[in-house]
Amino acid sequence: DAQLDDTCFDDSVEWRETSIVLALQILCAATLREDAFNAAVQAVKTSPLTLVSVLRFEKLQPGFPNAIPMDSRTVDVKTSRLTDLLFSLPHSRDLRSAIVNFIGYDASTERTDVQISASALSLVYRMQQARP
Repeated sequence: DAQLDDTCFDDSVEWRETSIVLALQILCAATLREDAFNAAVQAVKTSPLTLVSVLRFEKLQPGFPNAIPMDSRTVDVKTSRLTDLLFSLPHSRDLRSAIVNFIGYDASTERTDVQISASALSLVYRMQQARP
């Protein structure tokens, strides 16, 4: 039983650290691409940015358990910089603190340690660059 508990614990630590790495890498990718995206949106100022929702989660209708509503409604979108949101949203200070804490995160493997620290440091650097 002790070996099974250790295996489950190791798996949960690996899952947690993998989730942290992926989340930080997604945030890094978004901050790196936001300038190009906003420039493209500004280039077409003639009309607002309109997106077609490709993935939507909706409650299934009773009597149609396998039916997925396919609706191609469009939505006008106002873009915001991720780095601005990291300073303006409620509880954004807590989020920024968590990102900073990941710089010194002691992961279970050196590879994961480097990935988490590097991604967190990149985000902090980008936030610092984006602030006036």
